[in-house]
Amino acid sequence: VGEDAEEKSDAVESEAEVEEVGEDADEEEAAIESEAEEEEVGEDAEEKSDAVESEAEVEEVGEDAEEEEAAIESEAEEEEVGEDVQEEAAVESKAEKEKAEETSDAVE
Repeated sequence: VGEDAEEKSDAVESEAEVEEVGEDADEEEAAIESEAEEEEVGEDAEEKSDAVESEAEVEEVGEDAEEEEAAIESEAEEEEVGEDVQEEAAVESKAEKEKAEETSDAVE
């Protein structure tokens, strides 16, 4: 009977050790899964951050292009206004010359 009790006691201890090892394995597996999920979340956050930065860069490039286009249009308008002023001055100068000639002819 003593041996049976001892064998039974050993079997119970062995079973308890197996359960403990099983629990340790479950905890380790859960920790690995959790770490994998954290890495995945980190990667998703990094990808989202990269996408936001890329979008910001695209918007900045777009704004730069709009500013450059506006500057070019403004410069073209200034040149056009300058040409108009020159043409107007030439017309006025011609008119003044003709008037001076008429006056000169009338004086003679």
